[in-house]
Amino acid sequence: MRGGKKIAAALATLLAAFPFVHAARAQLATPPAAPAPPVTLTWNAPAGCSDSETILKEVAHLRGDDVRADKLDATATVSLDPSGVWNLQITTILPNGTHAERQIQAESCKAAADATASILALALTQAAASETSTETATKTEAIPTATATSTSTSAPTVAPRPSASISTVTHPSPSRTKPKSRSSSRSSDLTPHLYFGASLGGTSGDLPSLGFGALGEIGVAYGALRVETYGGYWALGVARFSKPGGARFQLLDAGARTCLSFGDTFQVGPCAAFELGSLRGESFDVTRPSSGSALNAEALLGGLGTLSLDKSGLFRVRALLEIGADVDRPEFVLDGVGFVHQPAPIVGRGTVGAELRF
Repeated sequence: MRGGKKIAAALATLLAAFPFVHAARAQLATPPAAPAPPVTLTWNAPAGCSDSETILKEVAHLRGDDVRADKLDATATVSLDPSGVWNLQITTILPNGTHAERQIQAESCKAAADATASILALALTQAAASETSTETATKTEAIPTATATSTSTSAPTVAPRPSASISTVTHPSPSRTKPKSRSSSRSSDLTPHLYFGASLGGTSGDLPSLGFGALGEIGVAYGALRVETYGGYWALGVARFSKPGGARFQLLDAGARTCLSFGDTFQVGPCAAFELGSLRGESFDVTRPSSGSALNAEALLGGLGTLSLDKSGLFRVRALLEIGADVDRPEFVLDGVGFVHQPAPIVGRGTVGAELRF
């Protein structure tokens, strides 16, 4: 009996000590909590969403005990748009100044919070890797996707977030836009320009003496090519007789001219023209005054120069010098006097004026 009492007392002692032994074993079996990650998170989200403490715990869980990275500053903002999509905008800044921004669309606020934790964990992993790397070039920060799992031999695996789609906001460096080059020569302009001109000048050879007159021109300039028609009136050519009296001559002509013009502000080029005219003579200070006219035809070659007076090139001054041959040289004879005038085989002409382009 005495031995049975001792055995019973020993059993009672063991049973009383068992809860304390079990508690001690349970305490020893509980793994230590993951250290808090080196992250400063500013979390802006509607009421009912996960808080920043929950997100940081998830970051610590994803990274385990790997806390080699420097401090990371992050700001995350979650909002719900009218279509029911949750929008997350997150900005991360590393101590070395590396800056990244992301925009995420998620099905719920919880999904946006999970994506935030994944992004922060990966950012810390990359920061830790860059500290131990010998490369000096800045590495482009990788972006986690909603359907892919990133694995690394030196960092823990980041769990995928299938409920969130992620897009990246890039900040391209400003670049200089090279202005389009403009042609240095207006003669290369292939837009037709209608122009009107007016000129004053002198002529020699088709009248008995130096004559003066006025002309009007209308034409089209297309690139380096110019085609114009003109009409002129030349007068003041006088033939003196050996006896008292003389004859006055005038020329009314019309023709067509084509030129090539090269240059920009100042243009110059060759010209060719052909004209028909009415040459008329009238005697004066004679016993029996009379008059007569004849058809006159001339072919001319010369050069035209124009100078623009404004940046648009619409208003220009012009100068034209020509030398030509009289194709049909009519002869003028006056009764009682005899021969009076015949145009010279070679004629010369010069004019100056202005033109307006449209």
